[in-house]
Amino acid sequence: MLFLAVAGALAGFLFAAPDAVYHRGRATLRENGLIALAGPLTNVALGIAFFPLELLLGGALGSVAALGVRINSLLAGFNMIPFGPLDGNTVKKWSLGAFVGFGLPCFALAAWALFGFSFV
Repeated sequence: MLFLAVAGALAGFLFAAPDAVYHRGRATLRENGLIALAGPLTNVALGIAFFPLELLLGGALGSVAALGVRINSLLAGFNMIPFGPLDGNTVKKWSLGAFVGFGLPCFALAAWALFGFSFV
């Protein structure tokens, strides 16, 4: 899906398809919270990985890297929304402190991706 999102964005159609993960078994509330944090933190890590490429590369590759930064920043914030099956709700049920500590930076990244500016 990431390939389709990037290819569509290069063609002028921007979309992303976040996916829900449901786990089974006897995981504790803490374990479920940590599992839920993995998704948004992976989006943040991918955004950080794409950022230097956005600065260093030009042309189409730089545009792809810029999309990688912004899409992952948006997904990190989206996934931390404390509603329904989203990761933020699971994290909030586990620990309000963890939700605030990880959620606020994710929301800030999403706001930057929506309303921010380009560094290049």
